[in-house]
Amino acid sequence: MTYYSRLLLSAAVFLGCSPAVRAVTPEEGRRIYLEAKEGNAESQYRLGLCFLKGDGVKRSPSQAKFWFSKAARQGHRTAERSLRLIPKKAPLPVDPSADRATREKKGLELYEYLYKLKDYRPARESTTTSVTINGKRKYDKLPEEGTKPELSKVSAFIRAGADVNYQGEGIRGDNSCALALALDMQFFELADLLIANGADVNLEIGRSDEYKNASSSLLSRHYFNPRAPQAAYLLEHGADPDYVCNDGKTLLISAARYGNEESIRFLLENGADPNKPNGKPRLGHYKPANSETALWVLADVSGLQENSINAAAKLLIEHKADVNFRARGGATPLDRAIATGKSSLARILKEAGAKTSRELDGK
Repeated sequence: MTYYSRLLLSAAVFLGCSPAVRAVTPEEGRRIYLEAKEGNAESQYRLGLCFLKGDGVKRSPSQAKFWFSKAARQGHRTAERSLRLIPKKAPLPVDPSADRATREKKGLELYEYLYKLKDYRPARESTTTSVTINGKRKYDKLPEEGTKPELSKVSAFIRAGADVNYQGEGIRGDNSCALALALDMQFFELADLLIANGADVNLEIGRSDEYKNASSSLLSRHYFNPRAPQAAYLLEHGADPDYVCNDGKTLLISAARYGNEESIRFLLENGADPNKPNGKPRLGHYKPANSETALWVLADVSGLQENSINAAAKLLIEHKADVNFRARGGATPLDRAIATGKSSLARILKEAGAKTSRELDGK
């Protein structure tokens, strides 16, 4: 037995679990464990991943939570989000004889079962219609609609080995998956069951039409209406608030492009990085990667109301957006605000310490 194996065995005994098949190398594992014990947040996060995935030790969500929590207390943002990846329910036992073909077949059957019932909606609060009584807004209650999927049937598919992340053809060329259908239904008990059994909240969902290179995340389908419960549910379960869309824009940049203050606030309060620039676009002739941030977009955009732009900019600045980010070509948000005639935004930026590119270059 190698030194690392003995060390990891000691860790496993200490943490109340036994070692399993090792996927990390002995050198990596030894370093991760020692650094985690010494208090290194990144290594604590990585050790949590080992326990979450069963990588080098027996899979243990409780011990994953232990190490993620240690890292999160030191401000490790990814560890904070990873805490949400830990299932709230225990996974169901799966038929050990299920091979890949069986998993796909049962995954298709599960998807088709849920797709036929996609119009189901539980009794719920409306997100649009309301009345105001004594100065307080009260949203209408909507009745249950359609045929409710049976959780026992879904569980049977899972026990038979169904691939819960199977992607089937949806509407208008968009693919879908079991979790996407559960979220559309707002049937969150079903979503809990799927996540506990491996449904990926960050699954990239493709298309079945001519735009085969396109994809979307579950969060990207719901974040623009933060009053609806799906977006909050996804973020609570570990969805990535910095997902990059087909045009290369992060969700936050897209929200800024349309001046959606509610979505901007929602994303920032749930961990979106205000300084993450756009990524590489997958479709069309979009701007190249790393050429804009959300604040830069607000300074550059046209066609939005001034008060919407200013309110969104203040939100971003409150969340530590870089007021001197330089896009390709060197322009800053202040440069773009001046060039596009946004005098009030320019004033807000200057008050936050923004400079023009010439000032930054000492000219």
